[in-house]
Amino acid sequence: MFVVMFEGDHPIVKKTYTIVLPKDKPIRAEVFHGEVGSRMEFDDSSLTYTYWKENVPAVKREPRMVEDTDAFTKLVLATVQDWPEKSRWFFQVNEDAGAFEWNEAIKAKVDEIIRPHKTDEEKRFALLAWVASQIRYSGISMGKGEGYTLHPGIMTFDDRAGVCKDIAGMLITMFRAAGWNTYAAMTMAGAKVEDIPADQFNHCVVAVETGEGEYTLYDPTWCPFSREIWSSAEKPQNYVIGTPEGEVLMETPPAPPEDNFVKVVSRGTLDAAGNLKGTLTITGGAYSETNLRWGVVFSRSNAVRSTFEQWIARIAPNARLTSYETTDVLDLGTPFRMTLDYEAPGYAMVDGDGNLYLTPPASRNILSNRRLTDYSTAVNSEERAYGIFLRASRDFQFDESIAVPSGYSLEHAPEVKAVDGDSASFEASVKMAGNSLVTRQRFVIKKKVIPAEEYAGLKAAADGLEAMSEGTVVLAR
Repeated sequence: MFVVMFEGDHPIVKKTYTIVLPKDKPIRAEVFHGEVGSRMEFDDSSLTYTYWKENVPAVKREPRMVEDTDAFTKLVLATVQDWPEKSRWFFQVNEDAGAFEWNEAIKAKVDEIIRPHKTDEEKRFALLAWVASQIRYSGISMGKGEGYTLHPGIMTFDDRAGVCKDIAGMLITMFRAAGWNTYAAMTMAGAKVEDIPADQFNHCVVAVETGEGEYTLYDPTWCPFSREIWSSAEKPQNYVIGTPEGEVLMETPPAPPEDNFVKVVSRGTLDAAGNLKGTLTITGGAYSETNLRWGVVFSRSNAVRSTFEQWIARIAPNARLTSYETTDVLDLGTPFRMTLDYEAPGYAMVDGDGNLYLTPPASRNILSNRRLTDYSTAVNSEERAYGIFLRASRDFQFDESIAVPSGYSLEHAPEVKAVDGDSASFEASVKMAGNSLVTRQRFVIKKKVIPAEEYAGLKAAADGLEAMSEGTVVLAR
């Protein structure tokens, strides 16, 4: 069965949902995030369930809010007994369809891919990387049954295209051809699955049996050109594996923010005339590294420099990228790194006494974009009614040292207020170390989904980071 929403973008005078079932097929039902009226009637052959809600105002949405199903009134219905029954059905419907059969061409490709590798983990990662990069995301409808049956792996291998279930099915097929017990799993990317065995899924992934009753999850749809086998964008996330024995509803553990770190190391020199030259070295972990890598691999070759130029321009309008380099974007065996060299004439203002006024360049938030800093659109109000859904937890680290001529001292620095809440934290320091201005900042988003009641902590931490980007340091002679 499925989910019925009783709130939406338009006012509702009255919404009624009625379902009639055979008397020997009762339903499991539960209402979440509100109330609805309900009635059950029966006769000699059938059961009739009716649910309704009246005079419902249109919802008021908020930036980066959780999915509708996690915020608004919904009814979840199921006719199956429990999750193991749903699991066994999902397993059998795809086995009956021959979704994971392989031919000689697939087996030859599998052998070719895994031949250079020694361990099972290395072999599986090599297959994951091939499927993630070689099967493009493109929908192909087969008509009746579309939506829950995975297309045959042989078809996907020939077409080199499919949606998430087909990409997952391709990896399952190749894993099975290599000899591993592998199954399809249903999951819900972007929202919670309630503990009612209804159709609450929008995504398909891969589960490999790596021990007795133990599984390792792989997701080729979310991991093209990534060193993750299961994206941190899917932590936490509910899932059900389709097996012959039947599995319960499970959940992936949250990703610690330090896994998804973004580190900017800034080294530079500032002369007495206020001219700045610097180098930025940018690295990341897990999903953050994937975002950085995607920024290069999914850009046209002649657009990469332009992207980096836009980043440098956020330091100052006249800042200029002088050179850049990255590690091999296609080498998934090596952590990704980018290095940007720049110069900014007249970056610091100089007064009549020769004092320098500047904002530390690493504070300029040059990496601001919809993936890396998705939190920024969510912290523009004083309060929120709904939770915030982010792409992943984050750990932003800024480590900067700017050499200045001898004889300067730190006369003024932005006032820093440390924040440490349940969902976010911020800390910063500005000091002189010898002839260098040294700035440290750390902004941590501890959760992927932030409840509305924890919003104040996120906003306070984000405001601290923003204040540093607008603060002025004064170096006196």
